[in-house]
Amino acid sequence: MAPTTMQACYVLEHGDPSVLTMVRVPVPAMTPDDVLVRVRATPVARHDVSRRRGDVGAPDGKPFPVPFQPGQNAAGVIVAVGERVSEIAVGDHVATMSSPACGQCWFCRRGEDAFCESLGGLGRNSQGTYAEYITCKATHVLVARKHVPFETLVCGIWAYATAWNMAVRHADIEPGFSVLVTGASGSVGLAAMQIARLRGASQVLAVTGSAAKASRLVELGADAVIDRHADDIAAAARRLTSGRGVDLVLDCVGGDQFVAGLRALRNGGRLVNIALLAGGHVSFDLRELFPRGISIHGTRGSTRAAQEQVLHLLEDGRIDPVIHAVMPLSQAADAHRLFEAEAHLGRIVLTP
Repeated sequence: MAPTTMQACYVLEHGDPSVLTMVRVPVPAMTPDDVLVRVRATPVARHDVSRRRGDVGAPDGKPFPVPFQPGQNAAGVIVAVGERVSEIAVGDHVATMSSPACGQCWFCRRGEDAFCESLGGLGRNSQGTYAEYITCKATHVLVARKHVPFETLVCGIWAYATAWNMAVRHADIEPGFSVLVTGASGSVGLAAMQIARLRGASQVLAVTGSAAKASRLVELGADAVIDRHADDIAAAARRLTSGRGVDLVLDCVGGDQFVAGLRALRNGGRLVNIALLAGGHVSFDLRELFPRGISIHGTRGSTRAAQEQVLHLLEDGRIDPVIHAVMPLSQAADAHRLFEAEAHLGRIVLTP
C-alpha cells in the first residue's frame, strides 16, 4: 500500500534551476478509472526547463502558473488500480504515454490522435512526474515487459515514437534512403538516426552545432557529421551524396536549418519538420519547392500506434536510447543545469 504523503519536486517561482524545491505533499487521489504509479524514472525535457524559466507554458501563452510539479513522462510500477480498471494489474511495469488522446473525437477515430481535440497529459493539465507517485487514467499508460530498465523505457517512448511518426508515417522512409537529420545531438535527433538505420537507410548525415559531439555521433550511427557553424549544410549534404542531394530530411530544429534542409534535398525528396527551436518564421524561394517536386510535412508528437510500436522495439532490444546521466530527483536542480549547459549527449533521467 502506498503511503499517504510523498516527496515531489516543485517550481515555486519562475527562475534559474535553484527554484526547483523538494517538498512533501499528499499522494494524489485516484478515480475509478485511474492507476497509481510508483515512479522509477522521469526524464528532463526542454518543456520542463522552459516552464521553469517562465518562458512558455500555459495555453494563453503566459508563463505556466506556479507552483507546479514539472515532468511529462514517467516509467514505474503499478501500486494500485481503480475499481473500473481491468486490463492493468498491481505490479505491472508501465510507461506513461506522450500526449494521450481521448480516443473519441474526429481526429482519434481517424488514427490521428496527435491532433486530438482534448489532448492532455501529465505536466499539462495535471501535476507532472517529478514525484514518487503519480496518478493517471489507465488508458494513458502502456504495459511493458519487465526486463526493460525503467530508464530505457522512459527515454524510448516519447523521442522514438516522435521519430517514428516523422520517418515512417509521414516520410514513408524506404531501404536505401539517404537521410539528413538536423539537431542530431538532441533526443529526437538521436532517435531519428536510429529509426532511419532500423528502416534501412543507406546513409545518415547528422547536423550538430557541437564539434565536440561529432565523434560520438559517428559512433552512434552517423556516416558523416555536418557542423552547422563551420559548414554550409546544403552544400555539405550534396558533396556527401555525390552532388545528388539526400532523399529525406528529418528536421528537428526549424529556422534556418529547415531552409538548408530544403536545399539539401534531391529532386523529389521529402522533408518532415517537428520543431521550431531555431525559429518559427522562415523565408525561401518557391522554386525550391514545386518545380523540384519536393514534399514537406509538418508533424507533432506521436500517436498511440507509434508509441505501441516503439514499445515493442524497446522490448525486443532493436532500439537503444542514449542516456547521458541518471540522477536522483533530489538533484533536479543540478540536472537542469547540466541540460542548460548543452554539453550532454542523450537524455538526463531523474529517479525519485
